[in-house]
Amino acid sequence: LKQAVRKDLKPIPWYTYPAIKFIEGRLKSSMKVYEFGCGNSTLWYSQRVNWVDSVEHDKEWYDYIINSMPKNVSINQSYKDYVDDIDSRGCKYDLIVIDGLNRGLCARKAVLNLTKNGVIILDNSDKQKHKSAVDFLDNTGLKRIDFFGLAPMCARNVCTTIYYPQDNILDI
Repeated sequence: LKQAVRKDLKPIPWYTYPAIKFIEGRLKSSMKVYEFGCGNSTLWYSQRVNWVDSVEHDKEWYDYIINSMPKNVSINQSYKDYVDDIDSRGCKYDLIVIDGLNRGLCARKAVLNLTKNGVIILDNSDKQKHKSAVDFLDNTGLKRIDFFGLAPMCARNVCTTIYYPQDNILDI
């Protein structure tokens, strides 16, 4: 199975390298993160923040990755309730990552489940199939930074976008 790792084989998110570098130094140990789609980014966040909740649609990937997760991670596996999983958690998040299925619908859920100073990371925002997520988030009043560049296992430039309010958890 393909995985995003550094040259020392430590996990990293499958975002653009400029986005990873920007985010890494701004994370706080008190943060709560939610991910639509889990993987090495989940492991990466778990080493830097207080708690990570995630939902994964792919049963095979979930079975593969679940045993490597630390105690500060909770992953639900669901295809049917993928978009609505975040509502079942009963809390707001400082950082919400949209990097899986139905990104347009996930963007709508992310805005509703974000703390007032929370941020949203939309990966692969350059892809036409995620245009509904970009269009929705562009109209929320949140500011936007695009990080174009190479990403693990990508031979062309791609984009990871961060949406954030004026006063935000990442101090942008």
